[in-house]
Amino acid sequence: MSTEELQPNDQAVLVLAEEVDLETKAELALKKVGIDDKVLAALKEKAATIKIKDFNDKEGFKAATEFRKDVKRLRILGEKACKEGREEANKIRDFWVEKQRSVVEPMEAIEETLEIEEKKFKAEQERIKEEEKNRIQLQAATRAQDLIGLGAFVSNGTFILGDAVFEVAMVNEADEDLYHQDILPEFQKVWQKNEDARLAKEKEEQERQEAIRQQESDLKAQQEKLEADRKELEEKLAEQHRQEDEKKRQAEEESRKAAQVVYEGRVAKLEELGMVYSVREKMFKKHPVVIHDVDVHNTSDENFESFLGTSRTAISDAEEAARKKKEEDDAEVEKKRQEESDRKAKEKADADEKERQRKQKEEEDRKAEELLTAGEKKQWEQVVKHLKTTPTFDMHSGHYRLKMKAVREFLATIK
Repeated sequence: MSTEELQPNDQAVLVLAEEVDLETKAELALKKVGIDDKVLAALKEKAATIKIKDFNDKEGFKAATEFRKDVKRLRILGEKACKEGREEANKIRDFWVEKQRSVVEPMEAIEETLEIEEKKFKAEQERIKEEEKNRIQLQAATRAQDLIGLGAFVSNGTFILGDAVFEVAMVNEADEDLYHQDILPEFQKVWQKNEDARLAKEKEEQERQEAIRQQESDLKAQQEKLEADRKELEEKLAEQHRQEDEKKRQAEEESRKAAQVVYEGRVAKLEELGMVYSVREKMFKKHPVVIHDVDVHNTSDENFESFLGTSRTAISDAEEAARKKKEEDDAEVEKKRQEESDRKAKEKADADEKERQRKQKEEEDRKAEELLTAGEKKQWEQVVKHLKTTPTFDMHSGHYRLKMKAVREFLATIK
């Protein structure tokens, strides 16, 4: 009996049997590499007992590492066994996928061709329907524009203009003859009647407006005359104020010029005293006197003259004190210069005396050296000749003056 001839219950039993058979094959394949439920349970039990106590537990670390490697080895063997078991199933799957493609693709091509034709038909039907819809909408909009342009309005689905009353649907759906011969003329009659009434009312309104404009023109002429009189009065008052302001300005200008003359005269007197203006500090100053620029401008003549008197005295006293101080400083400098000159003259006299003594001793030494052997005398002459080239200087500072004195004394003892 083939699989297709089995009843539904029989097929279920067959599937179950196939699943049991697959489970048995899988267990046998895993058992060959040493894996079954007992082994997995034992691994879990042992894993629960392996602990690394702390960072110093080397034995625990070694046991955990070795156990992990054993588990990894079994895992790799299990993965390999399962992959090998799937090879036959993968071949069956690939067969049915290819069979499905060979059956489905030709039928899908037929479906796609028929669907394209169906879509074309439906699209054309939709286009015709949309075109008719657009025509009716355009016609309705045009007719509504016509009627509303004549003054009609829409209320409860009805165009209304006086006695002309038609439903909107009737207006929209009427053919061209009915619309232009019956419907539109009704509204045009009412519009013409309303237009005649509007023109009559407009003419009446124009006449009323003309009367109002005439009244406004007369009132405007009166207002313009009053405005001209007001401007003339304002101009006279403005001229009067201008003249008064000009007199005030001239008086202020004369006062300013007079104040400037006084200020310039005071500045000249301050400059006669030798006082100099500081732009940054805004003051005139010459030791020990200062006066701010604002005081030069604003102080009274009496106070300014008093300031000049006291300033002359203060400046004169300061200059006299400075002159005396300079004379004293110059005298002190001259005294020090003379003392330094005397000191140098004494040092030179001492040096000359030492030089004389040195030459005298040198002569004595020369005579004594004649008694020495010719070889020693020649050698000593070379030493003396070299030492004679040693330079000496007049030192001014105490430290180096003592050092140079010691050099001279040393040279004096060996030359």
